[in-house]
Amino acid sequence: MVASDAWRAETGAEAEWDAQSAPGSLLDALSVAAVVLGADGRIVLWSPQAQDLFGWSAEEALGQYAAALMVAEEHVGRVVELFAAVMAGKGSWAGVFPVRHKDGSTRRLEFRNMRLLDEHGDAYALGIVCEEAT
Repeated sequence: MVASDAWRAETGAEAEWDAQSAPGSLLDALSVAAVVLGADGRIVLWSPQAQDLFGWSAEEALGQYAAALMVAEEHVGRVVELFAAVMAGKGSWAGVFPVRHKDGSTRRLEFRNMRLLDEHGDAYALGIVCEEAT
């Protein structure tokens, strides 16, 4: 039983639920990207919106070190520091950070980063990214 079936059984609701995300969904409208990093800092999940924001396809990004792919050398130390704090469970991080786009340009993007644990207790870093609000 999926969550929506359980909710309908519990509440008696007959609402239709569409679990599929279609083009034009909220994430698409907001241009919000999701990127997940493993404990070693390598990219393990790359959303289609991440390709739009950063320029690299999933095939190009998956397995790469995020800092090496998207951060100018002068900012790598700060990124590693922030990543380590999030992975150590010292809270989430939010802010605007300059990233390197595939085309070589630098763009300021807004990040929300948090630590996630899977069913085995393995830690990952989830980054939700969008264009900087002006």
